[in-house]
Amino acid sequence: MPVRWRGGRLASVLLAAALLADPVEVDAAAWDPAWHWSTIETQHWRITFHQGEETLAAEVAGLVDPLWERVTASLGTRPARKVELVLVDPTDSANGYATRLPVNTIVVFVTLPDDEGTLSLYRDWNEAILTHELTHIVHLDTVGGAPRILALILGRLISVNQVSPRWLVEGLAVWNETELTPFGRGRSPYADMIKRMEVLEVGVPRLGNLEGWQSDPPYGNLAYLFGEDFVRFVADTAGPDTLRDWVHVYGRWPLPYVLPARRVFGRSWTALYRDWKQALEERYAARAAEVAVEGLTGGRRVSDGKDNCGAPEFSPDGTMLVWGCSDKGRGSGTFLADGDGLGARKVLDDVNSRSYAWRGDSRAFAYTVRRNDILWHDVNDVRLYLLDEDRVEVLTDEARARDPAFSPDGRDLLVVTNHIQETRLSRLGVDRRLVDVDAPGGHAQHATPCFSPDGRWVALSLWSEGSRDLWIYRADGTPLARLTHDDALDRDPAWSPDGRTLFFSSDRSGIYDIYAVDLADGRLWQVTRVLGGAFDPTIRPDGKVMAWVDYHAHGADIRISPLDRATWKEIGTLDTRGVLEGAATSGPSVSEAEPVPSEPPAAPSATAPEARPYRPLPTLLPPRYVMPSLYVTEVGALGVLSTGGHDLLQRYRYGGYVTYRTDNRFVGGGGSFTLNRWRTVLTTGAYVNTIRYGRIWVETHPPPEGGATIPGIERGDDTYYDRRIRFYAQAGYPITPHQVMAFTVDGEMRDSLRDLPPDVHLGTLPARGYLSSLAIGWRHARSRSYAHSISPEEARQVTATAQYTASWLGSHLLDDSGEPVPFDQVQVTSEWREYTSLPWAANHVLALRAAAGVSLGDGLRYGSFRLGGSYGEGALYALPDEYRALRGFPVASVYGDWYYLGGAEYRLPIWRIDRGFGNLPFFLRTLHAALLCDVGNAFAAFPSSGAEAADLLGATRVGVGAELRLGMVVGWGYGFTGRLGYAFGASGEGGIRAGSLDGLYLQMGNSF
Repeated sequence: MPVRWRGGRLASVLLAAALLADPVEVDAAAWDPAWHWSTIETQHWRITFHQGEETLAAEVAGLVDPLWERVTASLGTRPARKVELVLVDPTDSANGYATRLPVNTIVVFVTLPDDEGTLSLYRDWNEAILTHELTHIVHLDTVGGAPRILALILGRLISVNQVSPRWLVEGLAVWNETELTPFGRGRSPYADMIKRMEVLEVGVPRLGNLEGWQSDPPYGNLAYLFGEDFVRFVADTAGPDTLRDWVHVYGRWPLPYVLPARRVFGRSWTALYRDWKQALEERYAARAAEVAVEGLTGGRRVSDGKDNCGAPEFSPDGTMLVWGCSDKGRGSGTFLADGDGLGARKVLDDVNSRSYAWRGDSRAFAYTVRRNDILWHDVNDVRLYLLDEDRVEVLTDEARARDPAFSPDGRDLLVVTNHIQETRLSRLGVDRRLVDVDAPGGHAQHATPCFSPDGRWVALSLWSEGSRDLWIYRADGTPLARLTHDDALDRDPAWSPDGRTLFFSSDRSGIYDIYAVDLADGRLWQVTRVLGGAFDPTIRPDGKVMAWVDYHAHGADIRISPLDRATWKEIGTLDTRGVLEGAATSGPSVSEAEPVPSEPPAAPSATAPEARPYRPLPTLLPPRYVMPSLYVTEVGALGVLSTGGHDLLQRYRYGGYVTYRTDNRFVGGGGSFTLNRWRTVLTTGAYVNTIRYGRIWVETHPPPEGGATIPGIERGDDTYYDRRIRFYAQAGYPITPHQVMAFTVDGEMRDSLRDLPPDVHLGTLPARGYLSSLAIGWRHARSRSYAHSISPEEARQVTATAQYTASWLGSHLLDDSGEPVPFDQVQVTSEWREYTSLPWAANHVLALRAAAGVSLGDGLRYGSFRLGGSYGEGALYALPDEYRALRGFPVASVYGDWYYLGGAEYRLPIWRIDRGFGNLPFFLRTLHAALLCDVGNAFAAFPSSGAEAADLLGATRVGVGAELRLGMVVGWGYGFTGRLGYAFGASGEGGIRAGSLDGLYLQMGNSF
C-alpha cells in the first residue's frame, strides 16, 4: 500500500532503519527453551509437541485425519501440503490460532476450557478447537483464478479469502465447529446469553461493528458469536452449500475488499444483514416475553452498574462481602463492602479474580491471580490478602493453581491445579507444598471447590465426558458422590449456612439461573429468574440474603437478594442414583461412592506414528512469499521487494529485501538472521542504503575569461547521497518479561554514492569513513492499558545504551584531504518515559519523557545527534540513529555531540467513535487529542562555566502545539493511529513561526 511521507532525506532510510537491531529491542525465545520437541506424522498432519505431551500427541494423532476429511469436505477444498500442528502448554487459558505464513500452521494451547465463558460447552476439546482452526486453514488457503496466477509469483502472501471481514472468517469457523462437533459455541447457552442481552439492551450490532474492534462489550465476541449467528442465518436461508460456494468464488475473485455476495447468495451482505437483524430482534423479543411471564428476580445492585464484576463471597462472620471488577476505563480491582454490600472500597488494584475464599477468622481471603511476570509462561497462582496489614502474601509460585477453598478451621486450603489437559484437586500445606488429593487422569476438569460449614465435605463442579456436574468430596479431597448427572452445565456450588442445601448455577432451562438442591430429599428449586444469566451464589452466614452475579450487556453486576423460599420454584427432584439418603444436616450420607468419570483418551491406531526429533528445515526453507511495497517521498519513490521466513517453532528467522530509489537510481537491500532457540537471542544482519542530504558545496574560482574573485564556497548543482553499508550482530538476554539486556557489535561504512566533483569543498561533506562499535543496552518497560485507553497508563519505560566506537576495531574518518584519521568515541544515551493516569477523568493521561545523550572523544562533522521534526514512532517507520524528533522545529535544525530532550503531553479522549460502516474495510475507534510541549537542545561541548551553562539553557528550543489523533482499523485487521498536528517554536533559534503552514503535519503512529 503506498504511503506518503514528509521529509525527503529521511523517507529513504525509514525502511532500513526499521530493520536495524536496536540494542534494547529484543524478543525472548518463542517458547520455553527447556522444552525438547518431537514430531509425529499422519497422512495429512505433522504434529510437533514437547516433553510431557506424548500421550496427548498420540491421542490427537488418532483424531486429526478423520477431522481433516470432515472439514475439507465441508468447504470443498483440500490443502496441498500437510498441516503443521504445534501442541504447547505455556498458559492456563484455552486457546489456539491458525496462520498461513510461512506454511499452514495451527498452534493449540493444550489447557482445556474452565467452567466459565463461551468455550465451556464441548465434548472433546481437541476435536472442537482443531475443527475451528482447520476451518481457518482450509478457508484462507483456498486460492483460485487470477489470484492463483499471482500467487505463483508472490507466493503464499496471496489469498483473497484472507482479505475478509473478521466476522466472516471467525463466524464461518464457529459455524463449522458447531456443525461438525456435538456442541460448539453455536449451541452454547453462555454464548446465547451474550447475544440475547446485547440485542435486548443495546440492539443488534451494526454490520460494521461485527469485526469486534469496539471498546465496549461484547468486544471480540462480536466476530465469533454474532458472526456465527449471521453465517448460520445465511446458510439456513440461502442453503448450506452456498457457504462453500462463497469460499471458492471469493477465493478466485480478482478484487479484494469488494465482496461478491450477490454472485453467490443472490443478495448483498447488507441486504442479508437487514433480514438477519429483524430475525434476531424477533427471536430475543419472544424469549424476553416468555421469561417475563413468571416475573424476574430483582435484588439490590451493589456494584456500580458499569463494570464487569464477579465472584462475590461473604466473610465467615457475615460482616464483609468481597468481589472483583473490571472497569473499561480504569482497569481491574478487588472491592470490599460490608455485609449488606454497602460502602464498597477498592482494596486490591489490578486484581479481578475469578474466585475468592475467606479464611475462617474473616481477617484474610485467598484469591486467584493471573501471572504476567514469568518468561514464556502465563499461569495462575494463589495469593492471600491480609486485611489488618493491607498486605499480599504469596501462597503458590508458578504452581498453575486457582480456585482456593479454606476449610472452616483454616487448617486446610484446597486448590485446583492445571496439568496437560487435566486438573487435579490439591492441598496446600503449611510449607507451601502442594499435594495432589484427587488426580482422576483423562481430561477431568475440577472447578470452584468449597467446604461445607462443618468442614466435613467439599462441593465442587467437575467436567467429564462432555458434561459438567456437581460432586461431593470428602474433606480429605477424595470423591464421594455425584449430585447431578445430566446435559446441563452445573457450576458455582455454595453451601447454605446449615449445610442442608447446596446452591449452584445451571443452564438447564437454556438460561443460566441459580438453583438449590435440598440434600435430604433431592428436591430441586429454581431460586432466580433472570433474562441474562445468574452466577456465583454466596449465602450470608445468617441465611437471610444471597449475593450473586447478574449478567447484562455491559458485563455483570453484583446483586444482593433476600433468601426467601416462598419465592422459589420447585422444578422436580434430581436423579441422584441413590446417593442422597435421609436428612443431612452436616452433609449427605452415601451408601457407595461413585468413581469420578473422566473422558478416556482416544485409543491410538494400530499403526501409531513414531515420534522423531523436531526438524526445522521443512518449514524454514525455501522462502514462501515475496512482498512488494512502495514508499512515496517528496523527491521520488522507494520500491521494496522483501521476503522472509521462520521455522515452525520460530527458532530460526530470516528476512531480506531489495530496494530501488527513483531519485538516485540506487539499488540497495539487506538481510538478517535470528537464532531464537535459547534464552539468549542471537541476531545478525547487514544492509546497504542511501541518505539524501542537500546540495554539494563547491569552491569558487576565477571565471574563465579572467578577472579577480574572492575565494569562497557556494551551493552546487549536484545532490549529495550518503551511501551506508552496515552490518551488525547482537546478543539479547531477557532478564524478566519487563527487562532485557543486549550486546551489539556493528560496523558502518559511509561514503558518497557518486564520484565527487573536482571542486567539492570537502569540509562541508557529511562524515565519511568506517565506524565500528561495541554497545550494551538495557530496557525496562511496564504498562497498563484498558478497553477505553487512548494511551499507555500507569506505565514506565526506561532505556540506557552505551556505545564504544574504537579505532582498534578499524574506525576511521576521512579528513578534508581525504586521508583516514583514527576515530574513537564513547556515546551514552538514556530515556525515561512516564504515563500517569489523571484523577479527574478516566483515560486522561499525562505523558512525560526525558532523554539525554553525550558523545565523548572524536566527533562527527555535524555531531552525533540531530534534533527537529515531527516524526514519531510506529511499525511503518523509524528514525535513523542520529535523529530525534523536536516538534515545532525543522528536521535537524540543531545538532551536536551533546543533547537533552524533554516532552510533555496532556492526552484526553474526545469521542469514542467505535463504529464501522457496513462492509467498508475501516473502523473508527477513538478521536483524541494531545496538548504538547517539547523542549531540547544539542550542542558541541559541555559548558565550562556558569555563564556558558546559562547561555546554553537560554538557547533551549521550546516547541508547543496540539494534535488530533484518530485511532482506526483498516483493511479489516490493521490498526494504526493517524496524527494531525500543528506545532511552532515558542522559544529558541530556528523554530517554525506561529501561523506558518510549515508547522502543520500529518503522521502515522504515536508521538512517544
